[in-house]
Parts: sequence; C-alpha cells; structure tokens
Amino acid sequence: MMKKKLSPGLQKMIEQQTLPDPVSVIVQLQAEGEQEARLSDQDRQMVENVGGTVLDDLWIIKGFSADVPAKALEMIVLSPRVAHVHHNNDMTGD
Repeated sequence: MMKKKLSPGLQKMIEQQTLPDPVSVIVQLQAEGEQEARLSDQDRQMVENVGGTVLDDLWIIKGFSADVPAKALEMIVLSPRVAHVHHNNDMTGD
C-alpha cells in the first residue's frame, strides 16, 4: 500500500536513502465533496501525532502541505483519507 500512495520521486529518494529529515510533502486526500477536500482537525492531528507540522491547506488540489519526519511517512500513508503523498520540492524552469 505504501508504494501505491507515494510519488515515484519520493519512492526513489527512500530507496536511495537521500530523503531529507524532516521531509516537506504534499498530501492529497481521498475526497468526494468540497467539505471533504478541506484540511480537517483529524488530518492536522494525524500529522502532529507523528511529529510533523501542517503548513498550508491546499484545498484546490484536495490536500495540504506539511513537514514530517522521514520515518513518519509510513504512518501517514496508512490513513484511509490519504490518496497520495508527493515530495514538496521547489519547481525550477530551464
């Protein structure tokens, strides 16, 4: 289940042991309606329980950004509300 929810880039960083700690991630939620797409107190509590910090509610993509301990990724993907987890890295253009 973990690999299905992690982006390929994040998986590669884990395999190569190049994952920063803490790691900045974007978490997309399993959400049907507009209300479900919003960051809930339960989502925030999940992140805080593993030692992380929620940074922003990214409701437009049905998710949120957070900084979490690298070892906590496994706990986050186990949540039934989590659809995908992506590395939140800077975008650059060539």
